[in-house]
Amino acid sequence: MSDPDLFAGSQVTELTAEDFNIHGSSVQCLHPKCQHSDGWIMVYSPQCVHCHNKAPMWKKLASYTINDPQGLIGVVNGEKPENQLLIESLKVEGFPTFFYIHNDGLMFESQSELDELWSVL
Repeated sequence: MSDPDLFAGSQVTELTAEDFNIHGSSVQCLHPKCQHSDGWIMVYSPQCVHCHNKAPMWKKLASYTINDPQGLIGVVNGEKPENQLLIESLKVEGFPTFFYIHNDGLMFESQSELDELWSVL
């Protein structure tokens, strides 16, 4: 199972390492949508069955931001070589891994908070 365009054609924002400022283990999102609004990022692998299972819900969540141009529901492909320093800095150990962005900061959210998010979808 491999689909590099898993989120193509959706409201999900595809991010790369170029969208982040990395200082050791400190990571800051620089994408314009990260600067003014809270949001979520999923680090995924196109080969990951769990990522494929989460993709429809992630797309649905992103569709709610269609009227909020600053809202961010994003993804980072953890398999792309150009994203490896970002993945290491975020200490991603498996896919999918979810991060909550508060304005210009990035922090890991616990599974229990994600379970609450999924429950409203």
